[in-house]
Amino acid sequence: MASSMFRTAARTASNGKLASSFSQAQRLQMLSIPSQRLFLNPALRFANVSSKSTFSTAVRRSQELQKAINSAATAPTPIAAVRPAFWERLGPLTQFFRWYSKSNTQRPYLTQFLSSLVIFCTGDLAAQYFGGEEYDYQRTLRVLAISAGSSIIIFKWFLFIARNFNYSNKILTLITKVGVNQIVYAPVFGTYYFTLQGFLSGDSSDKVWERVKVAMPRSVISSWMFWPPITATTFALVPPMYHAVLLACVTTGWQAYLSWLNRKSDDEPAQLKPISS
Repeated sequence: MASSMFRTAARTASNGKLASSFSQAQRLQMLSIPSQRLFLNPALRFANVSSKSTFSTAVRRSQELQKAINSAATAPTPIAAVRPAFWERLGPLTQFFRWYSKSNTQRPYLTQFLSSLVIFCTGDLAAQYFGGEEYDYQRTLRVLAISAGSSIIIFKWFLFIARNFNYSNKILTLITKVGVNQIVYAPVFGTYYFTLQGFLSGDSSDKVWERVKVAMPRSVISSWMFWPPITATTFALVPPMYHAVLLACVTTGWQAYLSWLNRKSDDEPAQLKPISS
């Protein structure tokens, strides 16, 4: 009799555990919370799920904890104020530089080509005007032809300088960029400029060579005095995308000097003798 009663009690207890487990599984499904999260979540791992009230409290705390974690993850990070670029602080000129920068970003080659034409033409007009000469439109056309053949190459050259020769030491980087620009770019462009000026003027090869020998040494020496401070400031303080804007403004004066020097080497060869002689 006692044995039969013991077996009946055991079956009842077993059925009660199964019912309790089933009831817990139903509650999990109704709350749409995967069972794995209950055992992995620290808020529920040690909860007493045998009690309905304790189970609901643990689930609520778990949901609150998850909301807090999500809120912390999606909270906006404060952004430090960025100082505007130098051309954003130029008053009325700011609008022009914004337009130029946008155009240079969207159509860089076309923008650089047209900018170069304007710069070279302005430089030649200034050289003729301040030199007290009668205006020579053919000379301006020659300058425009030289600009058309070199504008994209010059643009790519300055991009090459900006992207290369970057070292951990900023001073070494600056000295290298300025040195490479002066050693390579200045003599190559000067030779191209004076040679093409001679041939477009109808000069013979011998006369073109004499023009180059007269004008080039002085051009290179003047370049070493004029350009290093400007290129150093540009590479050190101005972002690469704005190099063309700054250099375009400065180059106008330089082109005026080259145009004047070319005219002097053509009209007064006796006064401008080669430095080597």
